[in-house]
Amino acid sequence: MLQILADDQLIFPASFELPALPPARRGWNLSLQQLVGAAERLREREPAGNAGRVDWLALVEHTRDRLLLGDFTALPLSGFVQVKNRKERLLAVTHPADRLIEEALLPLLADRLEALAPDTVHAFRRGRGVHTAALAASRALARHTIPHVAQLDIADFFPSVDLGLLAEDLRAWAPDRLVTLVLALLAAPIHVQGQVIHPGGLPLGCPLSPVLSNLFLLPVDAALAALPVDHLRYADDLLLLAPTAEALDEAITTLTAALEARRLRLKPEKTQRFVPQGPFTWLGLLIDRAGIYDKISERRLERIEARRAEVATPGNAAPSTTTSGSQSANPTDAPADADGAPVNERHRTLYIAGHAVYVAVRDGFIECKRGAEVLRRVPLHRVDRVVYMGTGSFSSGFFASCIDRHIPIAYFSGKGKGYAVIVPEGNLNPLRLRAQFDLRSDPERRLQVARSILQAKCDAMLHRVGRADDVTAHADRLRAARARMDRATSIPSLVGHEGAASAEYFAVFRTRVREPDFAFVRRSKRPPKDAVNSLLSFTYALMFSEFESALLFHGLDPHPGFLHELHRNHAALASDLLEPYRSLVADSFVLRLVNHHMVDIAGFERQQGGGVYMTPDTRRTVLQAYENFMHTPLGGSAAAGTPRRLLFGAVQAMLSLVLGETDALRLPLTATECPSVAPFFEVAGEAGAAIPDALVCRNEDKR
Repeated sequence: MLQILADDQLIFPASFELPALPPARRGWNLSLQQLVGAAERLREREPAGNAGRVDWLALVEHTRDRLLLGDFTALPLSGFVQVKNRKERLLAVTHPADRLIEEALLPLLADRLEALAPDTVHAFRRGRGVHTAALAASRALARHTIPHVAQLDIADFFPSVDLGLLAEDLRAWAPDRLVTLVLALLAAPIHVQGQVIHPGGLPLGCPLSPVLSNLFLLPVDAALAALPVDHLRYADDLLLLAPTAEALDEAITTLTAALEARRLRLKPEKTQRFVPQGPFTWLGLLIDRAGIYDKISERRLERIEARRAEVATPGNAAPSTTTSGSQSANPTDAPADADGAPVNERHRTLYIAGHAVYVAVRDGFIECKRGAEVLRRVPLHRVDRVVYMGTGSFSSGFFASCIDRHIPIAYFSGKGKGYAVIVPEGNLNPLRLRAQFDLRSDPERRLQVARSILQAKCDAMLHRVGRADDVTAHADRLRAARARMDRATSIPSLVGHEGAASAEYFAVFRTRVREPDFAFVRRSKRPPKDAVNSLLSFTYALMFSEFESALLFHGLDPHPGFLHELHRNHAALASDLLEPYRSLVADSFVLRLVNHHMVDIAGFERQQGGGVYMTPDTRRTVLQAYENFMHTPLGGSAAAGTPRRLLFGAVQAMLSLVLGETDALRLPLTATECPSVAPFFEVAGEAGAAIPDALVCRNEDKR
């Protein structure tokens, strides 16, 4: 059933049998979203050349049905014998169908481990590894004048773990059905060389075994923590450092008793006691009170810098629950551009505003022309997103180049209404779409997500309102409306409370507009009745387009929303995510435009139907100011996130929810929740141009 490759990589064949499913069903404790997140992580880790050998979407559906059965039975593991240091070890490889379940369980177990484990535990944990354990040992040595050291090892640890005791530990915090599922996976028989083996304990090679081993030894860690000695544990390797020989004896006695209570024992032949006279070896590294060393050769040692030891060894860290990078919600896992910013965080925008503009690609440059006149040439490699406003045409080469470079194109009318977003083919991810629609189809969870969005919007409005004496009454009523959302039992009632909160907010917003020419009475949309409403609607449309593009780039469908209903040609999910950032980002930007005299009332004109819209010159000014604002660090700190990073953070938060990495939507609203990325390029037009035909990246881009 298995193919053993030269690099010891074990691969299941493309076709594998799955058990037939009887009709009896009942619920287990894993959601479809968690299974999809697990499938994405496993798919990303597939070896090069083997991608696509497992149909993860079909496997997710089948696995969900298996988990709904009355009794869950784990599939047999495929075993093989590994010889290392003349010692044979039985390793097992889980069937992909059960591997999917184990990967979905890992974040739940890892989160619990992080909540319970002391700092002395370094194996199989996020951000920890061999080097962090060795560095902690070096620091412990420095705390003792004459350290008495003992290195110890637990005998046959993984096979000796008592699953009955482990089940009692798990039931203290996990639902019974989840514990039953874990135990069923651990008890799966192993097929090796034509034999069926039931070894007991934690099977070596099972992804759950490392995290469960740490959870099983927590009582041992607690017993050692009560003693006046330094202790460190890396899996089944222990290091004790005591100020005296007597204190070391007491620690070893306590450790032996704690292990016996767990039905484990020390390996006497591996126990070493000594008073170090120089560097000693632990976990393959040389350690003394001055630092840790890599053994490069018998004659030379190389010191490891402390900062290196602060970083986890990737092979030793527990699986992260932020997998959504997957196509990845974790931006550090995504491909990076030359600036070090993830390529799916679109930050260099080419604005094309005007009429009768023809856009083509020539010699690596995007070329904007009107007739025979070249209006602007921009290097293609410096553009991450195209926003087109007006009328014109594009060459097929321009579209092909954008598709090849994964550059989205957003269409706007001359009045600033967004029409469509074109993204490269293949960005919609069927696994994510399956999880997304399943999440939205659950009325209870949909209400929960909608509540999170509107409460985040209220928090953002409260932040914008501030704490001045003249707004106290409005802020109190806004908080009361937010509190009533907790008791709302339907989305219409949520929207009603949001309307009351927004009325209080705009009553304060009106007083923040200090320019008499831009007097603002109330919010008006289609059409905008005054200049401030025109600016608000235009900015909302720009941000809406960014949300729509980002959702598509994260493999999500922007149309099925939680708060907004489905409508034809409306990206309701983009509208959902926009809500908290209207006041937090867009309204802040508009107030800056007006109160800092960046726009003039003469730059607006009333058109037929009563709508007020910007002139082309004003639109150029607003676009340039918008790009500057969106890449300005929040709070003025260069290390803080930017408004655009907040928008990307919101999309990543939604993706984490869809992939089951979080159980609630948590939208970032502050700089501390939003790590910074590489600076965004400003947008500028030709100096002195009365009607800009193309607004592009910096002036020096023109050739």
